[in-house]
Amino acid sequence: MSRFKLFGKNNNKYNNEIAIQDILRYFQGNFKMSETGAKKLFAVYSCVNVLGESIATLPLHLYKVNKDGSNEKVYNDFTKLIKSPNEEDSKFDFLERMVWHLALRGNFYAIKNKIGKETKQLLWLEPDSVSTVVTDWKPVFTYNNSQYTKNDIFYIKSHGGKSIISSQADTLEFASSLKEYSSNFFKNGARLSGIIETQGKMTEESFTRFKTMWNETFSGSKNAGKTAILDNGKTFHPLSVSNIDAQYLETTKKTDAEICGLFRVPPHMIGILDNATFSNIENQALQFTKYTLSPWCVRIEDAFTQQIVKPQFGESYYCKFNMDALERGNIASRYAAYNIGRNAGFLSRNEVREKENYNPIEGGDDYLTPLNMGTLGKTEDKNEK
Repeated sequence: MSRFKLFGKNNNKYNNEIAIQDILRYFQGNFKMSETGAKKLFAVYSCVNVLGESIATLPLHLYKVNKDGSNEKVYNDFTKLIKSPNEEDSKFDFLERMVWHLALRGNFYAIKNKIGKETKQLLWLEPDSVSTVVTDWKPVFTYNNSQYTKNDIFYIKSHGGKSIISSQADTLEFASSLKEYSSNFFKNGARLSGIIETQGKMTEESFTRFKTMWNETFSGSKNAGKTAILDNGKTFHPLSVSNIDAQYLETTKKTDAEICGLFRVPPHMIGILDNATFSNIENQALQFTKYTLSPWCVRIEDAFTQQIVKPQFGESYYCKFNMDALERGNIASRYAAYNIGRNAGFLSRNEVREKENYNPIEGGDDYLTPLNMGTLGKTEDKNEK
C-alpha cells in the first residue's frame, strides 16, 4: 500500500498530524499473530529469553523424605538424567527449550526413552506435532501416527495448555503493527515523506515513469537528505508526521511494558530503564524471583516428581530447584546471609561450603550455639560439682 493511498487525496489534510492509531488500524486488519511472528518482537523474545535462561541456570536436586521427616539430598540415576537429558542437550539446553515451548506454545512434550521403569533419556518433541485427547481423565498422545500414554510421554502444560500468544493476540498484534509501521517509515525515507502535487493531469505512463524515478532517487534511508528538483509545475508537500510527533516512541514503550506484564518480567530486565532506580530494581528482582520464577519452578518440579521420580524411586522422593543460585551474583549479601545463619546456629560450616560448591572439612558439621541463648529450664550451673 503506497503512502498516497494511505493518507488520502485531500490537500487540506497534508499538514495535519497523522494519528498513529489510524495507521495501525490498517496493519492490524491485515496481520495474524503466530509464534514465529511473536518471537520477532523484541519484548517477547527478551522476556522469554530471560525466563528460559534464569530457570535453566538453577540447580535441580533430588530429595528423599526420611521417616523422621528430615530431607536428604540424593544422587542417583535421576541426577544423571537431569545433567544429560539426551545425547544432544545439556541440562541448560533442555530446560531453556522447555520454558520456550511452555511460554510460546503452552505445552511441552518429550518421549521417555525407558529401560523397564527407569527413564534413560528425554527426547523433546515439537508441541505442534503432538495432539492430545483426554478420556476418563487419562491423556492419550498422538505423535507421528502413533499413540502414547502418560507412561511414555513426559508432558507439562502452562495456562491450561493455551499459549500466551493465542490468549493475548491483540496486544502482540498491536506491537507487531508498530514494528511494521516503523520499518516502512524509515525504509521509505523519513526526511522526504510527503505528497507531489502537479498542476496538469499526468498520464498513466508519465505517472509511472515519474514515480519510478522518484523512488529510485529519493526514497530509502540511503537517499535521505537529497535535494529534489521538480519541473512542470510540480510541488512537494512535506507531511508533518514524525515518530515523536505521532507519539510512536511513547506508544512503543507502553506496548513493550504490556508484554512484560504478560510474562511478568520486570521491564528493566529487557532494557527498559525509564523509571528504574537502584532501590526499585532491587525490589523488582525479588518480586521476579517470588512471583514469576517460583510458579514456573513449581510447575516443572511437580511434573518431574509425579511423572518420573515417584514412579521410578517411590513416594518419598521429590525434586526441587535451588533458588539460592539466583543470589550467586551478589557475593556481599550472600556472605552476610551465611554469617547470620552460621552465628544463629541453623547453618554449619559444611552446609555453607556446600552452597558454594566447596568440599566439606573436618569438624564442619558442628553448629554454633550463641552464649546468650539456651533452652529455658535446662541451664546448667558449671560451678556445681
